[in-house]
Amino acid sequence: MELKDININSGTLKDAVKDYEETISAIKRVSKLPIGIQICPIEIKEMETLYSAGATEISFNLEVYDEHARREVIPGKTEDHPAEDYLKAMREAVEIFGENHVESWILIGLEPKEKTIEGIKAIAETGAIPLPKPFRPLYGADYERKRPPALEGATMVYEAWLDIIRDYGLNPLKTRAGCGRCNGCFPLHELLKYGI
Repeated sequence: MELKDININSGTLKDAVKDYEETISAIKRVSKLPIGIQICPIEIKEMETLYSAGATEISFNLEVYDEHARREVIPGKTEDHPAEDYLKAMREAVEIFGENHVESWILIGLEPKEKTIEGIKAIAETGAIPLPKPFRPLYGADYERKRPPALEGATMVYEAWLDIIRDYGLNPLKTRAGCGRCNGCFPLHELLKYGI
């Protein structure tokens, strides 16, 4: 199998920008592969630094849109960065990385599906590509007993997602690296090709 891109996720690490810059620069010294990064909201100058270092895609993963649900599901992340911080970072990143090169995960099943759809639209309005992924429990985690979303609810979200990305002229298949290319966490390519 041929390696076609690199995706790096820092989670919520402090000093992620410095670490990313060093890592991206090291990769670029030996490879021309496109590089996607996932990071918490950062300042526009830091985005420019990472882009100049060689990052081609950037993702700010909102995960949950509704502020009440965010405080319950991801309290630490929400305390550091409310949803608006993520949306602002996406808007700014689109100006630097370009159309179809900024993404954000949003999880299906951790808030009412209508709120997830609102979140998908809010992400699309920034010019970033929303990537709705069904929540799945991880054993040993706080939510290990929470059920994944029902098929009907996920279907409703994906139908809305297809309409929204088309309405905003977004195309996840144009990404050069990262989650939009991977297709591992949800059937992105199949949804775009065949629909629901």
